[in-house]
Amino acid sequence: MKTQTIKQKMKKVRYFPSWMKKGHDENQSNAANIQFESSYTKYKSKFAYNKQEEISPEEQRRRINQNLRDLNYLSYENKIYYLSEYDEIRNAAQEILDWLNNIKEDGQIPVGFDMEWPFSYQTGPYKTALIQFSFSLDVCYLFQVWKLDTLPKSLVELIHHEKLLLHGICIKNDIRKLGRDFPNVGSVDKLVANCCDLETGINKDKAVRASQWDKMLSEEQKIYAAIDVYASQLIFRKIKEKEEKRKTEAQINHLLTELEIDFKKEHQEEKDNEIINELRAEYENLKRLLESN
Repeated sequence: MKTQTIKQKMKKVRYFPSWMKKGHDENQSNAANIQFESSYTKYKSKFAYNKQEEISPEEQRRRINQNLRDLNYLSYENKIYYLSEYDEIRNAAQEILDWLNNIKEDGQIPVGFDMEWPFSYQTGPYKTALIQFSFSLDVCYLFQVWKLDTLPKSLVELIHHEKLLLHGICIKNDIRKLGRDFPNVGSVDKLVANCCDLETGINKDKAVRASQWDKMLSEEQKIYAAIDVYASQLIFRKIKEKEEKRKTEAQINHLLTELEIDFKKEHQEEKDNEIINELRAEYENLKRLLESN
């Protein structure tokens, strides 16, 4: 009887498809985890505060999905260059390279980067189908590379260009996948080390995300793909703004501290205190101004 019960419980274990098994072979505790979660739920339900409102898992999922639908999606109405032929992609990448090589200023240019590919729950992820770039908030490039055996040399040079700071959501994994799908990209170790992973997420339409990226893109898909890199640019710029605010505040605090120390060394007079107070008032006004922006 005990053997039968154990077998029945073991049937509840979720088995992964073959493409997902890699990395999970060492974990042999799926059944134990399920039993623990079941026991935890059973005993947790006995507490009074859990009986105030009984919510089924289906209702929880419904509420979460409703909350997601209520969130505003980003919109994008700026320029989109959608290119799918080898020569088109090569020429566009070369034009961008020429523009980059003519920039005289030092420093890197932040560029939103993302990729899309078809996905199947039976076979897993397919080859990279689309590469997206956003060099500014006004323009997005969509390079559909699904049917290409190798990437154009100009596109490979663009991806590796030292003036570009590629940033995006989960970008490191994207770059590794690109290297696996297109060996002529070369080593991606330096790219992975130097790119900026924003480590956040955005609210996106799941139906479009799971669509066929290896076919001719619809207008909805183009906008979705552009929004991905457009959002990366917005997030990156917001992060940089906050960093600049912190740096400014730290510099002003350091300056005020040095002034106070110098005044104290010179046996400050009452007028010196007035100067410090004026500086602090200016600092607080500046801080409020920064926060309001």
